[in-house]
Amino acid sequence: MLDDLTRLFPTNATLAGVKGNDHLWDDLSPSGVTATSEVTRYSGWPGQAISYKVGERAILDMRRQLSDEAGENFDLKSFHHQQLLEIGPVGIDTVRTLLLGNDKQQ
Repeated sequence: MLDDLTRLFPTNATLAGVKGNDHLWDDLSPSGVTATSEVTRYSGWPGQAISYKVGERAILDMRRQLSDEAGENFDLKSFHHQQLLEIGPVGIDTVRTLLLGNDKQQ
């Protein structure tokens, strides 16, 4: 395995990748393919996981605000399909402005 990784990633990241794979394999027991994929993803894009979590929390907060405002009339399916997904791939600040308006932002 080390020879394969060294050939593919001939940098200091090789050792970290091997240790990451070993940790995932020993402690979490995913398949070898999954372990390698996850280590590669987090090594190559280290901010991805935290970016996802920040966005998730922001969207859940906006959903809670809209749900509190609408009460029983809040429709989760409509929120996701007709509001959130219709906005498209934009930054979270733009999503917040479009969903809540400027006056409702915290």
